[in-house]
Amino acid sequence: MKNLKHLLILAGLTLASTVLFTTCTKDKDTEATDQEVSFAVKLSTSKSSSLLKSVSARTLNDVKKIILTIQNADGTPTSYNQADVKIFQMNGEFFSQRITLKTGNYKVTQFMLADSAGNTIYATPLSGSQEAQFVAYPLPLEFEVMKDMSTPVYLDVINTENKRPADFGFVGFPIFERKGIYFNMSVMDIESGDLLPAKLSIYDNSTFGFYNEYKLNGTTNNLVIIDTSSSLCNLPCLIISKEGYLPTKQIISHKDLQQYKETPLLVELKKVTYESGSVKDFDKNEYKTVKIGNQWWMAENLASTHFADGTEIPVIDRYDLFGWDELPLNAVALTDKGYYTWGAAMHLNNANTTKKAKVQGVCPTGWHLPSEAEWKQLVSYLSANGYGYEGDASAIGKAIAIDSREWSESNEQGHVGCLSTMNNITGFSGIPLGQRGTSGNWEDFYFAAHWWTSTETSDHNSPNAWGRQLSFNDKKLKSTLVEKNNGHNVRCVKD
Repeated sequence: MKNLKHLLILAGLTLASTVLFTTCTKDKDTEATDQEVSFAVKLSTSKSSSLLKSVSARTLNDVKKIILTIQNADGTPTSYNQADVKIFQMNGEFFSQRITLKTGNYKVTQFMLADSAGNTIYATPLSGSQEAQFVAYPLPLEFEVMKDMSTPVYLDVINTENKRPADFGFVGFPIFERKGIYFNMSVMDIESGDLLPAKLSIYDNSTFGFYNEYKLNGTTNNLVIIDTSSSLCNLPCLIISKEGYLPTKQIISHKDLQQYKETPLLVELKKVTYESGSVKDFDKNEYKTVKIGNQWWMAENLASTHFADGTEIPVIDRYDLFGWDELPLNAVALTDKGYYTWGAAMHLNNANTTKKAKVQGVCPTGWHLPSEAEWKQLVSYLSANGYGYEGDASAIGKAIAIDSREWSESNEQGHVGCLSTMNNITGFSGIPLGQRGTSGNWEDFYFAAHWWTSTETSDHNSPNAWGRQLSFNDKKLKSTLVEKNNGHNVRCVKD
C-alpha cells in the first residue's frame, strides 16, 4: 500500500480529506471482516504560492454530501457506485457518515463534494486530466482496509468553479433540477418582539431523517426551498433553534407552507434562563460553564496538558496505536481534544487524591472530577424539573447533548440523535467525540460521548471505574463500568 500523504489545493488553501478506518470489527475470524470507514475533510491555512486563485464564493460549509464510487482492486464494483454519503461538521472539521467495507484492497474512482441541490462544487481529478497536475495523487486511488487498524488515506480535491467536467476527466458533473415549494420564514423573540437570526433544520417527519438546513437572518426575508422531487414526506418537520433560546418544532404540510410565499411564517422563540460563566485551567484555556440546579458544570470538555499544580501530564500521539494498553494510568491522549485515562483524570500521582471527599484530579483549582453521585444529582434534577423530552422524565439525554448533526441519526423520537437540533436546552453541550479504547483505537465518533467519574469499584485493585455515557440511539445519560486505561473526556464540577 502506498504511503498516501497528499495536499489539497483549494482557492489558495490546503485541504486534507482523510479516510479514517475505525475499529468496529464484527468478526474475529481470519476471513474478511466488516470495518467501518469514515472520510474526514480538514481545512488548514497553508498556501501554495504557485496555485493561488481568487477565493471562491462556495466553501466547505456549502457541502452537504459526498458522491463516491469505490471499486475492488480488480476493478469489479462494490455497493458504493455514485453513492451519496452524508457529511457532518465537528469542531471545524468535516466528517462523512461511516460506511462498511470488508477487509481487503480497494480503489476510489470517483470523489466529489456536492451542495444540497446535488451540484458538484469540489472534485478529485482523474489521472491524465488537465487538473490532475495540481494534485499529488489523482484518481483512481488505491487503499487498503485492514483488520483492527486505523489507516489514514488522503484524497485531493479542487474547486470546480469556472471549470469544465472535462478538465477533471469527466463527461459531466451530477446536476439535478430543483423542483420544490418556496416559502418565507421569520423568527421573533417572544418577549421583546425583536426579529432574530436563527437556524432552520428540516427533517422527514416519517423517518426523522435530516433533509436540509438554512441560516435565517433577522429579517422578514428568509426564502426557504423544499425539494418536492426528493424523498421528503409531505409533512416535513421544521426545527427552529438559536443558542440561548428554547428550540421549537413545527410539522406543516407542503400545501400549508405555500401560503407563506409573500407573508412570512412567523415563529416565536423563548429565551433559556440558565446561568453561565467561565473558568481557566493551568494552561490558560478558558471553558464555558453552566449552572444546572445547584451545580456548576463545565460546558466544554477539559483539554489541559497540566494538572493544576503545574505538573505536566504525559502525552501519547493521537495516531500512535502501539503500546497504549501498556501506558501508566496517569497518561493522557490527544492534548488538543482532551482524552484522559482514569489515572490522569484522578491525578493518581498526587498523594492526597484518595484522602479527599472531592477529588480535584486533573480539574482546575476550585473545581473537581465529579463522582458518580454528583452525576446522579444532575440526572435527578433534570428528570424532576421538566427537562425530559416532550414530558418523558427519563429522556434527559437530549437536554445535555449538543444541538447539532454531529450526532449520528436515530429514527426514534427522544433519542439524542433524533431531531438533534432540538438538543441542549441546558447548555451542557455534550459532544459525541467517542473514546480511545484499551487497544489504542478510536471508537464511537458521532455515536457517543464518554466522561469519567471519580468513583471506582469497591475493589480498589480492580481495572475498572465508573463513567457516564450519552449515545445517539438512547434517551438516557447512562452509568458505565469501563477499564481505567480507556481514553475518556472529562467534565469538571465546581467545589
